Amino acid sequence: MPSLLCPSPVILDQSFPRNDEELNLVAMALGELQLSFEEDKVDLILTETLKELVADFEGFDWTPPSRDKIQGEIYRLLQQLFLREHKRLIQLENYINLSSIREYAPHPVPKTCQKQGLVEMWADELGIMLILHDKCRNKDENFIGVACEQAFAGEPLGEYENNENSRVLPLVGPDNLEILADAYDWDTPKDIHQKTVSLQNAQKNIHVIGGTIARCEGDHFNVVFEGGRTWPLTLRDPVPPPFLDELVPITHYPLRVIKTALITGKMPRKILKFEK
Repeated sequence: MPSLLCPSPVILDQSFPRNDEELNLVAMALGELQLSFEEDKVDLILTETLKELVADFEGFDWTPPSRDKIQGEIYRLLQQLFLREHKRLIQLENYINLSSIREYAPHPVPKTCQKQGLVEMWADELGIMLILHDKCRNKDENFIGVACEQAFAGEPLGEYENNENSRVLPLVGPDNLEILADAYDWDTPKDIHQKTVSLQNAQKNIHVIGGTIARCEGDHFNVVFEGGRTWPLTLRDPVPPPFLDELVPITHYPLRVIKTALITGKMPRKILKFEK
């Protein structure tokens, strides 16, 4: 399941003139960000206010005319990723009440950002997003990162201007996305850990988690999974917990998801951690 990325101010804010080097950097970063999105590595997150940074074409400074081609490509990518309605673009207000956060600190901004354009607006919105993120995260994980325009353009990962060492959402590029946790969780019954899996249900529903019963061998069925991995479905009823535990590294699903699928015959619903 993917993590969430919010673009840096350099990517989102084109409300003031940028030089050719900055424009090329933004175009390259957006292209790589789109690739990560298409490969299902990330979903994208904005607030309504952040969306307004890219919503008004007339607000972009597209001078001089010689830059039309690259500026047009930047706007096309911004529009495709952040303005068109699609399921992979998460607008935070659809899941949680932002007005409930009245006390927050502006989020530190990357060192590549000057006090220009609408960067202070970005800092305020990320400060609110950080508080909401930390209310929903598990332990010390981060499931939202800030897409660094430098790293997504193939350059070294940037840093924040953060002299006070404030809590931040991590800057990330395509090479360190693995530091982010899943932004989604599984909607499983609260008492699933207390339930047992009957042999009948396991036989009937093993296909839901990718298994196929090949044959019966003595005291167990031989179940085959993608990649040729096998699992012995014991003929004992209910299926002993240690046998179910063996399915975790085979399927890469949490045990509570495996048990829910085997008992109900369908995979549980995925929900954003903001919905929990």
